[in-house]
Amino acid sequence: GGRGAVGGLVLIVSPEGLDLWQELTVGTAACLCQALQARSPSEPAYALLSYAGPGPAGAKRPLVLISFCPDSAPVRARMLHSGAKPALRALAERAQLTVAK
Repeated sequence: GGRGAVGGLVLIVSPEGLDLWQELTVGTAACLCQALQARSPSEPAYALLSYAGPGPAGAKRPLVLISFCPDSAPVRARMLHSGAKPALRALAERAQLTVAK
């Protein structure tokens, strides 16, 4: 059996690399907010959302990259987070995923 469609991913940056924290079943702001509220409010994260807006049914849509880096995050976590964005974009590109600019 295959997996259902994924609406988005929430990723965290660790010293070892990018870690998948949670898959979102729907790519909406409400679903993302709910997932982020379940995390530590001082932990940075990235989200890749498959925007479920208007358009042709079944059309491949670009992913939207959202960065969350609260001021309350430790300095080391903020540095790791900011440095991971190019690697995240490259990873998406290698997986043949289109990330909106």
